[in-house]
Amino acid sequence: MFVIKGGDFPKTTVLKNGKLVWDSNKVYSLEGNIDNLEILPSENSKVNFVIHLRDGKKLVATSDTETYQEIHVLKLTKPNNIKNSKKDSSGNKKNNNLSVIFIGAGIGIIVSIILILFIFLLLNKVDYEQDFNQPVMEQKEQEENLNSPSELISELTKGEEKLVVEFLDKLDISNITNFQRDTHLDNLTYDDIGVFSRGEEKIFKNGEKGYLVSTEYISDISVYLDKDNKVVHVSYLDYDLYSDGKIGFKASQFYITDLEYELYQSVSNEVVKSILKAPSTAQFPKLDETNTWKDPEGISIRSYVDSQNSFGAMLRAPFFIYSSFDGEIMHFEFDGKTIIEKIPSTE
Repeated sequence: MFVIKGGDFPKTTVLKNGKLVWDSNKVYSLEGNIDNLEILPSENSKVNFVIHLRDGKKLVATSDTETYQEIHVLKLTKPNNIKNSKKDSSGNKKNNNLSVIFIGAGIGIIVSIILILFIFLLLNKVDYEQDFNQPVMEQKEQEENLNSPSELISELTKGEEKLVVEFLDKLDISNITNFQRDTHLDNLTYDDIGVFSRGEEKIFKNGEKGYLVSTEYISDISVYLDKDNKVVHVSYLDYDLYSDGKIGFKASQFYITDLEYELYQSVSNEVVKSILKAPSTAQFPKLDETNTWKDPEGISIRSYVDSQNSFGAMLRAPFFIYSSFDGEIMHFEFDGKTIIEKIPSTE
């Protein structure tokens, strides 16, 4: 054991097993930490030397030249980069702090992502349950709605009404404004030559129910439903739109445009004037007071005219004109007399 005295160490300091030990518990290890030993010049029997340690410190000591049993430690110097070590230490602390911050931020981001995913899955579960239940609820509501009483057609459910309206739409019967039950039309009948009729004599009765239907364009369309409330016959004027499972005509063939109203009214007025005694005195009613209708072959106009007779008296005379689409007058009645009667060509 080397006894060390003096220097920067406390009085009770020993060199034991390669370690500087003082105050029993403070240790500075020399073992494996000695880089080199530098002998310094001396004028006496003492040997001065410097121990260079690997951690940058220097141990300056003196000893007797013979035994080296007693070593006087003069100074234990600190390395020159001690301040830098402190700075590095503080820098490390800052880096450690930044690392802690980054780690904390990362953990926070991960927790946030997990929370967002949880909320997303929860909301999707709710939406899925709603989406799954919605069709069932909608189907139930539709069934209840279809089984409820019809607001348009009496004695029918909304489901039956829907089927009837969809069928009539195929015949261009749309924008229905009225669907009125008419018991006088009940029981579809045919006469002895198979022509549809509404006569008093019933050849057979299948329980058909009659309705009068009006749209924005034409009125008094006859619609017949069977006992299952399905359409079996539709007619307008003397034309069968639907009969025996076949479509004969469509309602659009009977629609009159405003231009057609004006054109054929003007034509009919000129035809009537051509037979008047005083055509310059002719006065015709307004369009809305004239009964005009259209069929697949032409246009009919029933109206009246006020004009002077041979004695200068104003008289009113009714007239009826049926014209083809090319403007040819096929039938003309004036004041109860037939003026023109043409038989349509069968070619």
